[in-house]
Amino acid sequence: MRLSSRMKFRPSAARRIVHVQGVVSRSPGGCTTYDCESEGGTKDLRKLYSSSMAGETEHAKGADGTWLAKRWLERTTRAQVRWEQPDPIAVRKLTFDRPGGTFSFDIGGSLVGGEVDSQDFFAEVKKYKDAQDQPALFRQFLAKCFRAYDQRPERCDNFMWITWAPFNSTDWSKLDKPEKLESCVRENWKYNFTTQEEAQAADLSGNIVKEVAQRIWILVLSDKQVDHLSMSDRHLSVIAEYETLERAKR
Repeated sequence: MRLSSRMKFRPSAARRIVHVQGVVSRSPGGCTTYDCESEGGTKDLRKLYSSSMAGETEHAKGADGTWLAKRWLERTTRAQVRWEQPDPIAVRKLTFDRPGGTFSFDIGGSLVGGEVDSQDFFAEVKKYKDAQDQPALFRQFLAKCFRAYDQRPERCDNFMWITWAPFNSTDWSKLDKPEKLESCVRENWKYNFTTQEEAQAADLSGNIVKEVAQRIWILVLSDKQVDHLSMSDRHLSVIAEYETLERAKR
């Protein structure tokens, strides 16, 4: 995937595992996953969290990460985040059934322009300082993606793992391979099967494994990107004005 000044996606590229050179920045009156803040900026948001949530919980960190991921995606001008936990309407859109229960993604929406125009995506966000338990959680994520696509393929065009910390560096080039996906589906069998024996005996050699694998995106952000790089409101307004004029010509 290559990013130009317009952040143009190249979905036909051989791989979608990338270190994204992008940034999240807030718009006036923007909302976090769980809280709204007043006029300010990304740094103000960080101060708000540090001052009002001493000893910040993992729950709050997750909300911060989801908010920042949403803002980054939207400020590429190539994504619209339409569903965000824990909004009740969004929860219904982000939730899928599994044997004996349900699971959900953190955010979802649609991509804009180019070869991915109008394609939907679901994303899971991990704002970690280091790898921590990401390897295990990512394996679960792949099993969830398999289940979601098996249930609703028309909605599952792309699956994004958005993180602040790389993981499994020695196997980085293999994280979205069909073989990796298949092993994760069997390992985390509760998302797709009723018993472990059923998972081990299942034939997963069909096209569905390949279809899901090619829909996996791994995006790595950083705090410096968030703090110091951003498409400003002025630049966004110029783009919006241009697109409005282009639509009027059609």
